[in-house]
Amino acid sequence: MTTITINLWLLFVGAAAGLAAAYAAKGRNRLIKAAVIGAVVAFVIGLARTYL
Repeated sequence: MTTITINLWLLFVGAAAGLAAAYAAKGRNRLIKAAVIGAVVAFVIGLARTYL
């Protein structure tokens, strides 16, 4: 039987990165800005996870 595992931490990181990117990306080249902001937020949350 197949088991499906949902990683809640990954969902949290994705949601936080998406919200931060959507909020901060304004003006021209929004897609590129959103991708960079999302990557930075995901990286920072990953660092924070190691200290929690």
